[in-house]
Amino acid sequence: MIKSFRHKGLEQFFRTGSKAGIQPHHAGKLRLQLAALDNAKTPEI
Repeated sequence: MIKSFRHKGLEQFFRTGSKAGIQPHHAGKLRLQLAALDNAKTPEI
């Protein structure tokens, strides 16, 4: 579960899919990482 973001562009990408605040070639990998973090129940592995 993601509770907060420090990076506004990353938060905007997560919430809306907008690539305006991130480097577009990182979007695929970031999407996978954010999905994994959002699905986590605890911060542990």
